[in-house]
Amino acid sequence: MQGALLALNDAAETVAMQPELAFEATRSWHRALLGSIAGPAATRVEAPLGNGELRAFLIGDAAWGRLAGTPERQGFRFNTQSGGVGAELPVGPASRVGLSVGGSRGRAKLDEGAGTLDMTSTIIGLHAVTEARGFLLAVAGSVSFDRYGDIDRTTGFAPFPNASADTDGRTYALSVAGGYTAQLGPVALGPRLGLRYIHTRIDGYQESGAGLLSLGVERQSAESLESSVGAEASTIVEIGRTVLQPSLGIAWEHQFAEDARTVTVRLPGGAANSVSPSGDGRDSLVIGAGLSAQLWQAVSATVGYRGELSGADGYNHAFTARLRMSF
Repeated sequence: MQGALLALNDAAETVAMQPELAFEATRSWHRALLGSIAGPAATRVEAPLGNGELRAFLIGDAAWGRLAGTPERQGFRFNTQSGGVGAELPVGPASRVGLSVGGSRGRAKLDEGAGTLDMTSTIIGLHAVTEARGFLLAVAGSVSFDRYGDIDRTTGFAPFPNASADTDGRTYALSVAGGYTAQLGPVALGPRLGLRYIHTRIDGYQESGAGLLSLGVERQSAESLESSVGAEASTIVEIGRTVLQPSLGIAWEHQFAEDARTVTVRLPGGAANSVSPSGDGRDSLVIGAGLSAQLWQAVSATVGYRGELSGADGYNHAFTARLRMSF
């Protein structure tokens, strides 16, 4: 009986963190696609957007961090990796549209050894970019088909110490990023604004391996709506025939979404427990640095770093890379 009570009291809080890993994997993909905080201005070493050339690109992002827990959601440490390929076509004198495909994977380790979670995703993305008179606007959308192949939970009951499961999900996301760049002598400087919406759904599943403590978990869905307000500065450095563009940025991010979902878990006998994770209105300070280079006439590359601090013990570090080729 004691083990059953522990399973019900702790499991719902453990399960509640699962959508957060999907959010982190999706953010990883969108960072890679649009660039980090230094992304919009970092394209200045490239040809103008509407120059009539087909462009292909490779993108990648690797991140690690910690999300602090709440009374209704277990905290966890995580890492994510995303990568993909894509192509862009001009649609006007200063606009391009693109299609990308790729994948991501993520792993989370719950606080106090409460369990682990592994997921992999296949992602399809669309994006559009336009610029005029120093203004730039980029929009990116994606859908990911998520596989939670290894859901492990510690029950706290010695005869049945571990429960495991697997399930599927789907995540939709839309990002909008823009800004204005003014040339002040050798320095380009301007504000940056961003908004990102993510909606994820995770199918229900039945645990195994823990006997009567193997829980049934109902379907979940969760949303994230984040804003970003900041500024970025960059300059051009020429070394021989190589053109480099270092950049620095800072931003303040706010999470608007209130987590209104109810997470319900059930024992085989029918006893259930539910929690309603409340949105904690996270605010984050973000710093970024990037370096773009024109490697050859038709090839450019960008690398970037993004560091995020949120709350007393939340953080996120990410490295992003992009390689573009014109034909």
